[in-house]
Amino acid sequence: TTKDKVLHLLKETPDFLSGEKLAQQLEVSRTSIWKAIKELEKAGYRFEHGPTGYRYLPSDVLDAKEIQQELRSFIPDLKVKT
Repeated sequence: TTKDKVLHLLKETPDFLSGEKLAQQLEVSRTSIWKAIKELEKAGYRFEHGPTGYRYLPSDVLDAKEIQQELRSFIPDLKVKT
């Protein structure tokens, strides 16, 4: 989903990323980026909003997809029901 892709890009980039740059990379509208950020914030993720865009801030959110990806590195055949 756009939300997952936005989260991934922001986590992988220590600098601010503009909504425009995110939209270009994901080939979606800036409105879609804004909505994804808002949904992620509602889920407990934190972002710094600056004049040059958004930056991911560490949080205590445990995401099932992230946990599954980490576990797969140890147990390749693992299947997680959500």
